[in-house]
Amino acid sequence: MRTVIIDDEANGRKTLRNFIEKYAPQLELIGEADSVESGVTLIDEKKPELVFLDVQMPDGTGFDLLGLVSHNDFSLIFCTAFDQYAVKAFRYSAIDYLLKPLDPDVFQVAVQKAAAPQNSKIEEQLEVLLGNRNDFSRIALHSSEGIHMVSVQDIVRCESSSNYTNFCIQGQSDLLVTRTLKEFDEILSHAGFLRIHKSHLINLNHVVTYIKGEGGWVKMRDGSTVEVSRRRKEQLLSALSNM
Repeated sequence: MRTVIIDDEANGRKTLRNFIEKYAPQLELIGEADSVESGVTLIDEKKPELVFLDVQMPDGTGFDLLGLVSHNDFSLIFCTAFDQYAVKAFRYSAIDYLLKPLDPDVFQVAVQKAAAPQNSKIEEQLEVLLGNRNDFSRIALHSSEGIHMVSVQDIVRCESSSNYTNFCIQGQSDLLVTRTLKEFDEILSHAGFLRIHKSHLINLNHVVTYIKGEGGWVKMRDGSTVEVSRRRKEQLLSALSNM
């Protein structure tokens, strides 16, 4: 894959060069840039298939760069020192990211995913990423068919299905997504969602009724009834009383 690195730190670019040489010889490094401005020029001129992109640069951010490029038919891997907001944006958009200092195993997995055939264009993921810069209102969900852009407020509940998650979405067919419920619990827990059972994550805004029991059940707006585990009961009742 024709690859470029965009990072304002010389050490960051050197580390990626070394990682590519040692762990990903299938990548062909065709250029480097150290700013948003030079990065835009590099991408539009070289038209790479894979871009390693830093988040913070002197003249803007990697997000700014993505809004400026004309060529966007490439796989993308962000590289960043830990930034909670940026990481949240990546996870909502299903775009790969690497945290500095880089881990060889994580690096190799990210490259393998970037090289795999894509069912959907990167433009769709970038649309979610850029649109969520101020408000995390949409999420990109991977299924076997491609990437689906879903409004977070339309998600009624999520149910574990082995290493997959079944999404029940208002006004749409169910969607089987290729990530675990644990991952979505981490992503959506700050967006009004609550894990009420090892197999169930619900949108509290779609709860219609709580039915008493040892743990109890909740009736959801889509007509489904979901079991509440005994140890999650008090947390659920507290959350509902504070709405």
